[in-house]
Amino acid sequence: EMRGAGVLHPVSREGVSDTDFGTREFATLDGDGNLLTFFRWVEYAEPAEIMRRYVDAMRGGDWDAGIAFFADDIVIRIPGRSEFAGEHRGRQAAVDYIAAAVARARGHEVEVELVDMLVSGDRVALVVRERFGREGGALEISRVNLYRVRGDRIAEIAIFEGDQYEMD
Repeated sequence: EMRGAGVLHPVSREGVSDTDFGTREFATLDGDGNLLTFFRWVEYAEPAEIMRRYVDAMRGGDWDAGIAFFADDIVIRIPGRSEFAGEHRGRQAAVDYIAAAVARARGHEVEVELVDMLVSGDRVALVVRERFGREGGALEISRVNLYRVRGDRIAEIAIFEGDQYEMD
């Protein structure tokens, strides 16, 4: 006799528990507690929410929390003719680019203003105004960063400069 069959219970192999962010494991059990079926349900925040969290972390100076949103296999595309231009792969390459961009401010403040966020499916465009402090006055740039979100991670970043000549 199968009493209680078909009832969903959150379980793991060690017993009832939640798993990582956005993931729940479910099982159907018979009346004696024997496992009949097991499946994992993964929920992710919407891409706009992922990007809000990312922007909040980066603007708040919590680089580790911001970088944690990058997929291990992230692809970042940087336009222009500078030494940074081209396609770079992997979390470390993205981290290196951000660190190099911030280093150009040479200890001066870097400000990022989010002008707008546009969302379409798994793509999010951030229209930003950035101000880099530097000797002889601040450099203010406008750009659009186009992100592709995969699950709860940023998988791609493509940068489009408002004034490519100034950036090169």
